[in-house]
Amino acid sequence: MFGAIMAITSSFGFGGVVDALCGNPSTDYAGYTIMHHLNEYGNTRYEVGYSSTIAVILFAIMIGANSLVKKLLSKVGQ
Repeated sequence: MFGAIMAITSSFGFGGVVDALCGNPSTDYAGYTIMHHLNEYGNTRYEVGYSSTIAVILFAIMIGANSLVKKLLSKVGQ
């Protein structure tokens, strides 16, 4: 279960891989992820309220994904 949770958590940090492959900004923003959006508004534009809202929404998605994985993995062992 720990491995599944770590895999889901690391998938939200995919922006670094996209930056290494495509550069930032990529052509026509084709590789622009939600983490890039959060970083741009929090660190470049200094719109802290908007970037905090994005972070809270991502946190809620991660909690939902965690509960879904727990529910699915509890059914596997039965």
